[in-house]
Amino acid sequence: MIYTLSLHHHQDGIQALREAARVVKSNGRILVIEPLVDGEIERLFAILHDEDEDKLAAQKAVRESGLILIQSEIFHADWVFDSKEEMCVSVFEYYEVPYDPLLAREMVDLVAGYGDDSPLTLTDSMSIQVLAKNAIL
Repeated sequence: MIYTLSLHHHQDGIQALREAARVVKSNGRILVIEPLVDGEIERLFAILHDEDEDKLAAQKAVRESGLILIQSEIFHADWVFDSKEEMCVSVFEYYEVPYDPLLAREMVDLVAGYGDDSPLTLTDSMSIQVLAKNAIL
């Protein structure tokens, strides 16, 4: 069973993980990949849609699910934009909302210390966790 950047969208993450545990084989594994709140992309996205509480709730659900944490690592992926303008347009398109110049200005201000316009690279920070119903023998 795999949750790829989706557990934080469940209203009850613990219930979702318990359901995954119910349907996975006794020796099976559950893979959870979730964004972390402190990544550069996450801070940028939060200007339009702040999911920090949901992301923290997903990590809490992992801890409180009753499942065994087999492995946990943090990994990063880069998002590369040709310019700060393209970055803004991309974020508005990602969320399918109309372009708002005031919010775009806030996005540009967030990355003001990143130097020249092109290319602009922002890091997406995620956790990858492997859970199991039973300990590995």
